[in-house]
Amino acid sequence: MTDSEVIVLEAIVKRYIKLKSEGVKDSYIPDLLFTTTARKELQEAVGYSENHFNNIVKTLKDKRIISKVGDSYTISDPRVLPVPEITFKFVKND
Repeated sequence: MTDSEVIVLEAIVKRYIKLKSEGVKDSYIPDLLFTTTARKELQEAVGYSENHFNNIVKTLKDKRIISKVGDSYTISDPRVLPVPEITFKFVKND
């Protein structure tokens, strides 16, 4: 990933975390994450022009990090989302 892609993805993930911490249900997050207003706020937060920002979002879609769901987009690569818990499975060899 390029530096610009990382910066945009970081802004998207931060917004995802904010929505999640505010109690927004998972099924509504994609609708709120990429609204026109949210995209404008993300673009301004990273300081990129609208065209540059949209090109980076397209690149993230091409790399399948974000994907279209209905009329909106969502983060489709679970590796970029924070995980609230980790489960370990220990196997005892006799």
